[in-house]
Amino acid sequence: MTVTSLNLKKLSTDFRPGLSEKQGGCMAEAAAVCLDNQKHKSGVLLYVTGNIENTYSLIFDKVTDHMRRSHADLAEATELGACGIAILLIESNTDFTTVE
Repeated sequence: MTVTSLNLKKLSTDFRPGLSEKQGGCMAEAAAVCLDNQKHKSGVLLYVTGNIENTYSLIFDKVTDHMRRSHADLAEATELGACGIAILLIESNTDFTTVE
Protein backbone atom coordinates (compact mmCIF):
# COMPACT_ATOMS: atom_id res chain seq x y z
CA MET A 1 0.00 0.00 0.00
CA THR A 2 1.36 3.37 -1.04
CA VAL A 3 0.64 6.23 1.37
CA THR A 4 0.80 9.82 0.14
CA SER A 5 1.43 12.57 2.68
CA LEU A 6 -0.95 15.55 2.76
CA ASN A 7 0.46 18.31 4.94
CA LEU A 8 -2.31 20.74 5.88
CA LYS A 9 0.30 23.45 6.47
CA LYS A 10 0.72 23.64 2.68
CA LEU A 11 -2.64 25.42 2.58
CA SER A 12 -0.95 28.46 4.13
CA THR A 13 2.43 28.26 2.42
CA ASP A 14 1.85 27.28 -1.22
CA PHE A 15 0.62 29.99 -3.60
CA ARG A 16 -2.88 29.61 -5.04
CA PRO A 17 -4.50 32.34 -7.17
CA GLY A 18 -7.85 32.02 -5.39
CA LEU A 19 -6.83 31.36 -1.79
CA SER A 20 -4.90 33.69 0.47
CA GLU A 21 -2.28 32.27 2.80
CA LYS A 22 -4.33 33.37 5.81
CA GLN A 23 -7.55 31.73 4.58
CA GLY A 24 -5.60 28.58 3.78
CA GLY A 25 -4.15 28.67 7.29
CA CYS A 26 -7.65 29.04 8.71
CA MET A 27 -8.75 25.96 6.75
CA ALA A 28 -5.74 24.00 7.99
CA GLU A 29 -6.44 24.99 11.61
CA ALA A 30 -10.12 24.14 11.29
CA ALA A 31 -9.32 20.71 9.85
CA ALA A 32 -6.80 20.05 12.62
CA VAL A 33 -9.31 21.04 15.31
CA CYS A 34 -11.95 18.72 13.85
CA LEU A 35 -9.53 15.83 13.50
CA ASP A 36 -8.29 16.38 17.06
CA ASN A 37 -11.89 16.57 18.30
CA GLN A 38 -12.40 13.05 16.96
CA LYS A 39 -9.20 11.89 18.73
CA HIS A 40 -7.14 11.61 15.53
CA LYS A 41 -3.42 12.31 15.65
CA SER A 42 -1.26 13.84 12.96
CA GLY A 43 -0.51 11.10 10.46
CA VAL A 44 -4.03 9.63 10.55
CA LEU A 45 -4.82 7.74 7.36
CA LEU A 46 -7.51 8.92 4.94
CA TYR A 47 -8.73 6.34 2.44
CA VAL A 48 -10.06 7.77 -0.83
CA THR A 49 -12.08 5.50 -3.11
CA GLY A 50 -13.87 6.09 -6.38
CA ASN A 51 -12.38 7.37 -9.64
CA ILE A 52 -9.19 7.99 -7.67
CA GLU A 53 -8.11 5.47 -5.07
CA ASN A 54 -5.29 6.26 -2.71
CA THR A 55 -4.36 6.36 0.95
CA TYR A 56 -3.23 9.65 2.45
CA SER A 57 -1.53 10.48 5.71
CA LEU A 58 -2.94 13.77 7.03
CA ILE A 59 -0.21 15.82 8.66
CA PHE A 60 -1.26 18.71 10.89
CA ASP A 61 0.09 20.90 13.68
CA LYS A 62 -0.55 20.11 17.32
CA VAL A 63 -3.91 21.58 18.33
CA THR A 64 -3.87 24.11 21.15
CA ASP A 65 -6.68 25.38 23.39
CA HIS A 66 -6.42 28.71 21.55
CA MET A 67 -7.09 26.92 18.25
CA ARG A 68 -10.02 25.04 19.81
CA ARG A 69 -11.56 28.30 21.06
CA SER A 70 -11.01 29.94 17.67
CA HIS A 71 -12.89 27.11 15.94
CA ALA A 72 -15.46 26.39 18.64
CA ASP A 73 -18.28 26.21 16.08
CA LEU A 74 -17.50 22.67 14.94
CA ALA A 75 -20.07 22.75 12.12
CA GLU A 76 -18.31 25.75 10.57
CA ALA A 77 -14.89 24.27 11.31
CA THR A 78 -15.92 21.05 9.57
CA GLU A 79 -16.90 22.95 6.42
CA LEU A 80 -13.67 24.96 6.35
CA GLY A 81 -11.50 21.97 7.14
CA ALA A 82 -13.18 19.76 4.55
CA CYS A 83 -12.67 22.45 1.89
CA GLY A 84 -8.98 22.61 2.78
CA ILE A 85 -8.52 18.85 2.57
CA ALA A 86 -10.46 18.78 -0.71
CA ILE A 87 -8.14 21.44 -2.18
CA LEU A 88 -5.08 19.38 -1.25
CA LEU A 89 -6.62 16.21 -2.68
CA ILE A 90 -7.51 17.92 -5.96
CA GLU A 91 -4.01 19.36 -6.27
CA SER A 92 -2.48 16.00 -5.46
CA ASN A 93 -4.47 14.17 -8.12
CA THR A 94 -5.04 16.69 -10.94
CA ASP A 95 -3.45 19.69 -12.64
CA PHE A 96 -6.10 21.97 -11.10
CA THR A 97 -5.68 24.59 -8.38
CA THR A 98 -7.92 27.04 -6.53
CA VAL A 99 -8.81 30.11 -8.60
CA GLU A 100 -11.67 31.56 -6.53
